[in-house]
Amino acid sequence: MNPPWLFRHNSLNVADIVPSTEVEGPGKRFALWVQGCPKRCPGCCNPEMQIFEEKSWVPVRSLVNQIQKFEGEVEGITLVGGEPFCQAGGAGQLCVEVKKMGLGILVFTGFRYETLKKWAKSDPDILLFLQNIDLLIDGPFLEEKKSEKRCYIGSDNQEVHYLSERYKHFEGCWPTGDGAIEIRFDGENIVINGHPRPSIF
Repeated sequence: MNPPWLFRHNSLNVADIVPSTEVEGPGKRFALWVQGCPKRCPGCCNPEMQIFEEKSWVPVRSLVNQIQKFEGEVEGITLVGGEPFCQAGGAGQLCVEVKKMGLGILVFTGFRYETLKKWAKSDPDILLFLQNIDLLIDGPFLEEKKSEKRCYIGSDNQEVHYLSERYKHFEGCWPTGDGAIEIRFDGENIVINGHPRPSIF
């Protein structure tokens, strides 16, 4: 049974954007959260992004233009959610354009890599998306396996897949840490992103 893909190939349903962050993957990154996830993992740090609802449909070209403004500042982009593979059409197109800029692509997904490869055999959107990812962190967040051993990664069951050579130097020596967050004030709201330690709040 196929998951509930959102069929908009030229746009992404965006829940949030942080244009320059150091807690969503190696180096400074342009981070983009999509809306909607079928996994609904208990303990997810973004429960408000699990619901399949319209947030902000942003054209891929507009996102590319935003990323280009930070091209000399960020090492790459991170796609998280929500579930990026539920918007594989738009996400794949975005990654193709980002690759042209020479930026790295990191994607977090609740689906297993092996499952995605099977789907990719009959779904060209998933295939294109996978073909343009450098680093994939897969698997659902499991609260009973929550861990602070590896930076950026929430639970021990999640695995790192090096889909290109770009981040291969991390293989066998993934950064360790006990959680990190960034706090911003946008003039109206306090915005927090990252992976906090349980003791922080």
